[in-house]
Amino acid sequence: MSTPEKRPLNIAVVYNRFELLPGRSNESVSESSVALEAADVIDALSATEHRVFPLVLGRSLTGFHSRLRRHQADVVINLCEGFQGRARWEAGLAAFLEMSSIPFTGNTEPAMMLCLDKFNCKAVLTASGLPVPAG
Repeated sequence: MSTPEKRPLNIAVVYNRFELLPGRSNESVSESSVALEAADVIDALSATEHRVFPLVLGRSLTGFHSRLRRHQADVVINLCEGFQGRARWEAGLAAFLEMSSIPFTGNTEPAMMLCLDKFNCKAVLTASGLPVPAG
């Protein structure tokens, strides 16, 4: 039995551009640093045989999907911290990648949504026997 030949992967490093929306200044630190994190990931992966390219999410999932297909991404490194300036919508990209059958790093959409819902997250952790802070 022969071993399949390994080929370099097309790796998309996906991130969002920070958009400050009125009343959402508390999200600026995590969202504004994501471009720097993307650059670090690209630098690290550039030393490998894989083809690595940055891909900004933008404001349109349709346009994003077209660019992803044009680059023939084999896998996505998902660094997005939000979508259209809303941090809560970060789970939407994970759902989109799952529905598109594109492998990606990070949590699945259900895991992200659970973590965004502190009450239900604490309930799941408690039901699993894990300690949670009071309150």
